[in-house]
Amino acid sequence: MAGLKTTEYRSWPTAYRGPLFIHAAARPADPCDMAAFPALFHSLDPARLTYGAVLGVVELADCRPHGGGWAWVLASPRPLAVPFRCRGALGLWTPPAAVRFREWT
Repeated sequence: MAGLKTTEYRSWPTAYRGPLFIHAAARPADPCDMAAFPALFHSLDPARLTYGAVLGVVELADCRPHGGGWAWVLASPRPLAVPFRCRGALGLWTPPAAVRFREWT
């Protein structure tokens, strides 16, 4: 949500363009998985991060082929002042109406 990540790499494409909720995982990543993250993320304290909530909204601006996968181009991150707790799902998903119809500016 800080705007540091402008591309999300996925194994599948999407024709969808527009607002995309950014949802935090329900629990911290396995420390073994953290080896792939830049040093900046290693300074974060997992105990102080938010889990299981919508953190904000980005615009999905484009989806391009990239190295056998797909690069989803993200723009205009808009973090929420207070994350909205809700259950996520793998892939693109439709959030509950209470989340969908909030003002996301």
